[in-house]
Amino acid sequence: MGKSRETITSEFHISTGTVSKIKEQLSIMIGSYDAVNLRELALGLKKSGASPVQCLDDLRILNLINQLDIDEDRLSDFLNKLYIGCIDQGVQPYEVASIVKVINAFPEINSIKEISKYISERSLEKIKLDKEIDLLKREIRNLNREKQSKRNEIQDF
Repeated sequence: MGKSRETITSEFHISTGTVSKIKEQLSIMIGSYDAVNLRELALGLKKSGASPVQCLDDLRILNLINQLDIDEDRLSDFLNKLYIGCIDQGVQPYEVASIVKVINAFPEINSIKEISKYISERSLEKIKLDKEIDLLKREIRNLNREKQSKRNEIQDF
C-alpha cells in the first residue's frame, strides 16, 4: 500500500525490526526483483490516487491502443483537442461519449462521414411515410363518409 515503516509500526503495533523482517521474508518468497517492483507500483498508485483496478483498466486500454497501432501522441493530441472543442462549444465532454453510443447503436453507419447521408435518407423516408399517412387519413375520412352515407340509406328504408 506504499505505507512508510513508521506508519506500519504504529498501525499494527509492531516494531520496525518486525516490519524489516516481514519485508525481507517477502523478498525471499517472491524474489527481490518482484518485491522492489511491487513496492514501486504501490508507491506509484498511492501517489497518483489510482486504484489497482483503475491501473488494470488503463493497462487494457493501453494494450488496445498498441494492438491497433495508434500513435499515443496523436491520440493524446486528438483527445485534448476534442476536450477543448467540447468546452468551447458548451458541450460537456461526457456528452460526446453518449453521442458515440447512439451512433454505435446504428450498425448501418460505418463512419462519421455516413451520418449526414443516413440522416438525409431517413428524412426522405420520413417525408414518404408522412405522405402515406396523409393518404391513409384521407382514405379513412372517405370511408367514414361512405359508411355514414350507407347508414343513412339503411335508415331511410
